[in-house]
Amino acid sequence: MTPLRTHTWMLGPALALSLLACDSGTSGRSLPADATPDARAVQTDAAPPTPDADRPPAPDLDAAPPVDLDAAPPIERDATEVPPDAGMAADAAVVEDAARAADGQLPPDALQPDAAPPVRPDRTTAVFATDRLHTVEITVDENDLAALENDRENRVPCDIVFDGIELPNSGIRQKGGIGSVSSLAAKPGFSIKFDQFDDDQDLYGLEKLVLNNAIQDRTLLHEHIGLELSRRLGIPAQRTAHAIVRLNGHAYGIFVVVESVDGDFLRRWFGEDQDDGNLYEGPCCADFVYDIPHMELKDEEDGRLRDDLEALAAVVRDTSDADFPEAVEAKLDIRNFILGYAFDAAVRHWDGYAYNVNNHYIYHRPADDRFVFMPHGMDQILQDVGFNPFDGPNGRLAQRIREIPRYDALFAEAIRHIATDVWDVDFVRDRAEAVRRVLSQAPRGEPNVERDLAWFEESLPFVINDFAARKAVLLNSLGQRPAPPDPPPAPACTPADFAGRNYLFCNEIIDADTAAARCADAGGLLAWPEDAADQQFLVDNAPALSGGDAWIGVDDRANEGDWRRANGAPADFTAWGDGRPNGAQDQNCVMLDFALGGGWNDRDCAELHPFVCRLP
Repeated sequence: MTPLRTHTWMLGPALALSLLACDSGTSGRSLPADATPDARAVQTDAAPPTPDADRPPAPDLDAAPPVDLDAAPPIERDATEVPPDAGMAADAAVVEDAARAADGQLPPDALQPDAAPPVRPDRTTAVFATDRLHTVEITVDENDLAALENDRENRVPCDIVFDGIELPNSGIRQKGGIGSVSSLAAKPGFSIKFDQFDDDQDLYGLEKLVLNNAIQDRTLLHEHIGLELSRRLGIPAQRTAHAIVRLNGHAYGIFVVVESVDGDFLRRWFGEDQDDGNLYEGPCCADFVYDIPHMELKDEEDGRLRDDLEALAAVVRDTSDADFPEAVEAKLDIRNFILGYAFDAAVRHWDGYAYNVNNHYIYHRPADDRFVFMPHGMDQILQDVGFNPFDGPNGRLAQRIREIPRYDALFAEAIRHIATDVWDVDFVRDRAEAVRRVLSQAPRGEPNVERDLAWFEESLPFVINDFAARKAVLLNSLGQRPAPPDPPPAPACTPADFAGRNYLFCNEIIDADTAAARCADAGGLLAWPEDAADQQFLVDNAPALSGGDAWIGVDDRANEGDWRRANGAPADFTAWGDGRPNGAQDQNCVMLDFALGGGWNDRDCAELHPFVCRLP
C-alpha cells in the first residue's frame, strides 16, 4: 500500500490545523482556450478574447526572463508523498488508514481535517486518468445548433462518445463566465449532462461533466496543478484531465475535462449520505456576506431556502471580534477556509473568493451542520509571481480572519506550511512533463489542435520557472510579514448640513428597510435630493462619510414605475444613471451608485449598502 502523508501544524493545542495530502495524480482540475462546429464557421487562428480591463494582463512570454532552477531553494521531498500517478492505490490508502484510525492506531484529528478526503476509490477515476489523452466526440442535430449557440441555460440533445463509450441522447449547453465565454465559431466550453433525457444513463457513475476551453490559460496547466495541490492539502477540489473535443466532426482543440461539483462530487468527498446539503456557487463579483441573492443555490427550485447562508453572513458581518471565533466555528469549517485562503494567496488565485469574491463553492455539510469552502476557476493563478501573500484580501470573511490575531497567526502558519512542505517544484516539473507526454498523443494536422499544442509548448518553461520563483517569494514573505490590517470602523453616522437641511451619512451596511428604520430611530427619513445641487452634495460626501454606494429615500414599491420620496411625495427630481431604472418589479429601491458616477440605480431592496438620512 502506498503510504499516506499527513501533516499536523499547530500554534498551541487549541489552534491545531490538520492537513492531509490525500489525493492521487490521476486527479487534477481544469482551466479554459478557443475554435468551431462545422465547416461553414471554421476559425483556425481564433485568438482568445481580450482580457477585461480590470483583469491582470497575461504574462509576456517573449519577455519573461528564465529562472535559474539550479539556484532555486532546495526541495526536501517527503519520502511518504503520494506519487502523482498513484491512482486507486492512494484512495485505498485513505480507506485503510481511516480504518486504522477507527481502531485507535492513529490519532483521528491528525489523519483527517474537517473537510474529509474521498472515502474510497470508485469507477470515475477512469474519466480523469492523466496517463492518456481522452477523446470526446459530440454530435448535435443541425436544427439544434442555433439553440446551442444562443441559449446558455438549457441543454439540447446530443450524442456523446467518450473514449469509445457511447452515451446517446445526452444534453449539452455552452458554458463560460466573464473572460472564458466563447461561441461555436471559436472555441466554446461545454457542460454535458448524460442523464438529461435518460435518467438511467451515466458515465462510470458520473451524471455530468464539464469541458473547459482554456482560452484564459494557454498553458493548460494552471488549474490542473492548482487543484491537484488543493486536494493534497485536504481541500475538496475537482479532478481534471485533458481531451480532444470534436463537435459534428470538427476538432476544436485540446480541452480540460473537469469534474462537475454536484451530488457525485459531494458523495465522493463527504460520504454517500452527505450530498443533500445546500450547495452555493459564487459568481462574480459580490460577497455573500452582503449579497445573499447573488449566490447561485443549486436546486433552489425544489424549495431550498437560503437561511443557512444568511446566518453565516450575519456572523461574519455583525459578530464582535471577541465573540467571532466561537460563533463562526459553529457554522464554518474554519480550518478548511484558512487553508483555502492561504493557498489562494500562495498561488495568487486573484479571481477566487478572497481577492475577487468570485469562483468558489460553499457547501452546507450535513454531518456537522457547518459550511465548507471549495475552490473553482484556477486558470489564472501565478499571474503575479511577486505578489505578497499577506496583502489584504477583499472578501469580508477573509478580512475577518486577518483581523482576529488567533486566526491571523494560523493564516501565517498555513503560508509557511504551503511554502516549505507542499510547494514542490520537482512535482510541478514532473506533472508538466507528464502532460507533455499525454498531449504528444494528439493527432497531428488538425489546425486547432496544432494551435493548442504550440501554445502549450511555448508556455511550458514559464510555468516551471514561475513555480520555482514563487517558492522563494513565499519564504521571503514570512520574514517580512506586515502587521495585520486594522479592522474597519464600527458602524457610525456622520452629520452634515447643506442648504438648511440636516443629513446623516451612515456607514452601516444594511438592507433598505433596516436603513429606513435606522433613520426613523434618529427622527428622520432616508434622504432624497430636491435638485441637482442636493444631488451633488450627496455624491460629494457619500464616498468619504458613508463609504460608497448608499441607499437614498426613493422607491416605487407602492406602484411599479411611480417613484416616490420617503415622505410619500412624487420624486419630481431624478438623477438616474445611464440606462436606469432597469430592474422592473424586482428592483424597487434606489441607491447612489458610484460605478455610475453617483447616479441613481434601482436595486433589490434586500441588498446591503450604507445609507443617508435626512433629519427634520
